Amino acid sequence: MRYGFKLLNNVTNVNDFKATDSLEIVSEEGVDIYFQLVDAEEDLRFMPPVTVSTMQVSFTHIDSSQNITDRSAVQPFPNDDRSIWKVTIMAGESIAPNGMSVKYFDGTKTYSLHSLSDLTIASNGNDSFYC
Repeated sequence: MRYGFKLLNNVTNVNDFKATDSLEIVSEEGVDIYFQLVDAEEDLRFMPPVTVSTMQVSFTHIDSSQNITDRSAVQPFPNDDRSIWKVTIMAGESIAPNGMSVKYFDGTKTYSLHSLSDLTIASNGNDSFYC
């Protein structure tokens, strides 16, 4: 199995969200980024074990002093769908088009996940950049 993730849009609850090929957010505005852990080979969601799984998300910025490194993602619906994760970007934090990387720890091994979606970063609603 090869782990990956898909970005989600319009997440309101465990039954109301949409997987998207491209998600646009505005840099420096606070935002929750939702994503779903998937088996990238089968394109099916993957439900990690209940107690041992963790997810770390990093955003690389062209100005390395603004990198966001190993931000913990949380499961917003742990009792209903453990494949869905959320990472919060605070207002004022700048993320750039150099990349979003996700690491999944299953209790014994850490995996770098492959993105099956594109993240677009708009700079205060003007220029758009792609990760």
